[in-house]
Amino acid sequence: MAKVFNENKGYESIPRNLIFDTSLSDRARFVYCYMSAKPDGWDFVLAPMAKELGYSVETLRKYITELVDSGWIIKGEQQYDKETGKFSNIDYIIKNIPSPCRKKPVSVKTRVGKNHTQDINSSINTPLNEENIKEKGLSKVKPKKVGDILTPEEKEKEDNFRKTMRERYPRFMMMESPLTYKQSQELKKLYDDEEILQALEEIECWKLLLKKRVDGFRTIKNWINKNRERP
Repeated sequence: MAKVFNENKGYESIPRNLIFDTSLSDRARFVYCYMSAKPDGWDFVLAPMAKELGYSVETLRKYITELVDSGWIIKGEQQYDKETGKFSNIDYIIKNIPSPCRKKPVSVKTRVGKNHTQDINSSINTPLNEENIKEKGLSKVKPKKVGDILTPEEKEKEDNFRKTMRERYPRFMMMESPLTYKQSQELKKLYDDEEILQALEEIECWKLLLKKRVDGFRTIKNWINKNRERP
């Protein structure tokens, strides 16, 4: 769950500088307009917001990251309270002028070959390679292989599932025992899709993930159960 605070103060006029900011894609500007039209303090989760806009969660996350990198949206950090064992909400502040205090973005290549700027600290889509794994102080653990007892159809589902998960949640899938397709189906029997997506997004952002957790399935279950305990 995240909260949005809008510096446009309750009316939907769009800053002229945003309209003429050629560093932004047109869809990123549209997402800014959509979020600006929401009331101050609005709670949002990516999954239902993406559905309403007609985007995939991955696509919506890309445009929000673009706005964060450009300084039009300020993304707060999620804090973990050791005493309560709970995580705080992530606050997003919609700026009426780009923030001069934004973090310096890095340039990465998208799947279509175009350069796109991302902030390693704020984006959860940055692929982990040998260079930035070392830079972040993470340990690269090779995921365990799925047993050979899978049928060809099951193996195809597993391969497609892991490919998609690695694209969307690269850090989460670097765990010693990453989530499998079969386990994902078990999760769907226990929890709503929205709860699962929210947990994945929050877990991917957790800086201590690869130092504290090794089992993806158990991590998601524990995370969702803790989220349910929040008032």
